[in-house]
Amino acid sequence: MIHWLNLGGPPAWMIVAVGLVATVLFFERWLYLRRARVGLDDFLRGIFNVVRRRNLAEGVVLCDETPGPVARMVRAALLHAEEDPQSIRAAMIEAGTAELPRLEQRMYALGAIPRVATLLGLFGALLALMRLLLTLQQQGPLVHAGELAGHMYGALACAALGLAVAIPAFVGYQLLVSLLDAILVDMEETLSRVREQLVRERARWSSEGPTP
Repeated sequence: MIHWLNLGGPPAWMIVAVGLVATVLFFERWLYLRRARVGLDDFLRGIFNVVRRRNLAEGVVLCDETPGPVARMVRAALLHAEEDPQSIRAAMIEAGTAELPRLEQRMYALGAIPRVATLLGLFGALLALMRLLLTLQQQGPLVHAGELAGHMYGALACAALGLAVAIPAFVGYQLLVSLLDAILVDMEETLSRVREQLVRERARWSSEGPTP
């Protein structure tokens, strides 16, 4: 492996470095997003149970103990539960918007890595081919076939290494995007379900009168 990297020259080592960065970024984002996505139905069921008992403080504590943007949105709704539906919706949207930068953090860098790795592979291949042509020009018909083969191997090594990094990086990025999209769908569903539930519970509270 080291032999092929040496044949590829500095661009090959740069591709390896890019691949290591991509690996670190992928696992960091994957762990964060997996932790940020809660079981929506179970979580909301627990929240709705405490809301039915008019125990909003317990619901806020439950949200504080739960990671992810859904819990932050529900917490904002509970803190504004006594206000009108539009205020509840605005509070939830504000809380969800504040979470988006954390969800999308470093995603753009990871999305750029497949293109960077491919371009570095192309760059290394072109440099190796230029060295091959320069060798032909300088040594003419007396050029050693093994030296030419070494330059060709260097070009192929860079191109292959670039694709070997770019393809898994692209697949990993798409996996993270699908996970992020699922979290955004959960956030949209939470916005409507929690607001509707709070409106229904407030109407019930009004009909039942103050808590004894």
